[in-house]
Amino acid sequence: MERGVESSKVIEDIYSLGEELVEDVRIIDVYSGKGVPEDMISVTFSITFRSWERTLKDEEVNELFEKIVSEIEKKHKLRRRF
Repeated sequence: MERGVESSKVIEDIYSLGEELVEDVRIIDVYSGKGVPEDMISVTFSITFRSWERTLKDEEVNELFEKIVSEIEKKHKLRRRF
């Protein structure tokens, strides 16, 4: 993530894209250093998915997660790091 991108905006968008199945979003790690360009930081988000009405299926959660990541990458010009 480029320095200057507001993490709170990314979190808001994760909730918004989560289709009422995103219960919680937290930042669990922020890293800059070896392997990360100087003008960037690596931010790890934890997302909790939950429905109070039914059991979520892995396939459903994985599909929603990929949608969220794809939209966040486009909107905020971020990229996933493995």
